[in-house]
Amino acid sequence: MDIEVIGVSDLRDYAGLENYLESLTFISHVSVESLTGDTGQIPLATRGGGDSLQRAAIVEWALQPVAAGEAGIQRFQLRH
Repeated sequence: MDIEVIGVSDLRDYAGLENYLESLTFISHVSVESLTGDTGQIPLATRGGGDSLQRAAIVEWALQPVAAGEAGIQRFQLRH
């Protein structure tokens, strides 16, 4: 599944986001496909799909779900 994360403003944000996503047990692979401005496009290999990510994002407060992007891609705001 692909997600977009907005609010990635520097290398520290990028590294923190990647570490956070890799720490989630239901995600088996993370790679940032592109960074445009403050938005990262990230393909993920997951078990449990988008619902698991939504629940984890809300529980952990690292990411806040926002309105879907183009083509219905799930979007999240990186919380600082």
